[in-house]
Amino acid sequence: MDAFRSQAYSASLTRSMIHFAPFRFDEVDLTLWRGPEPLALTRKAAHLLTCLLIARGHWVSKSDILASVWPDTHVHPDNIKVLVREIRLALHDDAGSPRYIRSEVGRGYAFVAETTDRLKGSSGDADLPLFVNRASELAALIEAFDAVRAGSTRVVLITGELGIGKTALCDMFLRVARASARVNAGAGECLSHPPAAEPLLPWLDAVRACCRSVPPVIAPLTADAPGWAARAAQGSSASALDSANISSLVGELPAALAALARDVPLVIVLDDLQWADAATLGTVAELARHPRMSKCLVIATASLHGPARDPMALAALDAVLRRTPSSFVLNLTSWSALQVERYVDARFGPGCLTDLARTLYEITGGNPAMLALAAESFVASGVIRGRADQWQREASIDAVQEMLPRVLAAVVGAQIDRLSPDERTLLEAVAAAGMEFTAASAALASDTSEPEAERLLNLMADRRLLIRRTAEVVSHRPVRACAFRFLHPMHLDLLTERAPITQQIRSARRLAAMAERAAIQEA
Repeated sequence: MDAFRSQAYSASLTRSMIHFAPFRFDEVDLTLWRGPEPLALTRKAAHLLTCLLIARGHWVSKSDILASVWPDTHVHPDNIKVLVREIRLALHDDAGSPRYIRSEVGRGYAFVAETTDRLKGSSGDADLPLFVNRASELAALIEAFDAVRAGSTRVVLITGELGIGKTALCDMFLRVARASARVNAGAGECLSHPPAAEPLLPWLDAVRACCRSVPPVIAPLTADAPGWAARAAQGSSASALDSANISSLVGELPAALAALARDVPLVIVLDDLQWADAATLGTVAELARHPRMSKCLVIATASLHGPARDPMALAALDAVLRRTPSSFVLNLTSWSALQVERYVDARFGPGCLTDLARTLYEITGGNPAMLALAAESFVASGVIRGRADQWQREASIDAVQEMLPRVLAAVVGAQIDRLSPDERTLLEAVAAAGMEFTAASAALASDTSEPEAERLLNLMADRRLLIRRTAEVVSHRPVRACAFRFLHPMHLDLLTERAPITQQIRSARRLAAMAERAAIQEA
């Protein structure tokens, strides 16, 4: 394991990087970093950033961006604004006074920051991604890759909520795999928006990526799986698939994977399988049930919580992968308080923010993406500064504690934004009850049925998303009910601020009436 990690670290130093202090962008993996920390960026946003960096210092028109980011696909130009805003948020860039991306009506967008091939003064581990608390999961993927190198097919499903680290785990594994062996790798993403309806879309994108990265595989692919070779050659301009084409491609997929893995092991990553079409889900299940000796590792990621194209089909696939010997499921959960402390010490050095680890755990729920955002908030606010190759806290822990509501307001806001509309309405209503509440009080405060309120609260508690369960308490009825509690007072405060005043008044009146009835019954 240590050898693999060491090889991965060495490989990451030789990758093609563009630096613009304090960030760097990996042109190969399309990943954005700040120091040792990966920053969340969707693939489309990464493609747009690539487009701007290639032309850095020059204006890129909207038409050129559309042609580069959405080739052969008609989308509304306003989609560019959405992606630019995502990139600016990641870079902490101000549109009014831009340091990185400048826009001008009629001219388009330009990347204006100074860039270098390597960050001045950087060396060694400073350029390496921060990877903590997922060693056992990485070891499981490495073990599967070893089996693939020996001639087997393996299928792995990585599940977990948004921001839990599924993509980071895949990225680190690919670094390890590429450092330890020659490998052909391709990725495809399942989309929740058009052209999401295109069958087998992630497979098609992954095969095209493999053909681009290792052109010699095109010849065996053409001989053994001509349908896939033709679709790969057509690119994104290919016509829509009919039922006959879909059936033919599904039948050819094992041969296509074997062709792509003829000379080197093959790794296929299928992202966001919760948005996959029926044909894609079916092919993944079929590969698990009937693996071929093709040196192929298929890694799929999916969020089993929240919206999905076909939740029942996704759950069925999860069950199939759990009971077949050639596949397995890695369920990534939130970090524990001890793991959060380990992350904080790895990010800023032992002792710098260690005393705040418990508070950060309560605020973020142990979600790695939220912790990364919290870390960036500390840096952006000046609470933590880099001095002489190390991080230093600029204020006492007590002073930092007092600053938390201001420093981490965006973190808590991002957590609330991840809620579904029903979840948000429920929590905004029950915030009138205070830090602790029951499903019954939540149902009354939000005018929702109690079973539905309990279902939503349990879903959020399972994900440690703003709330957790407490010990059972005796409710106003002669039955025992599970109580819930906000993870931190900041969650309660911000929900209260965001809730419409009319809703707060209605909720408070309903809860007061319930308390009055309970007092009368007890008397």
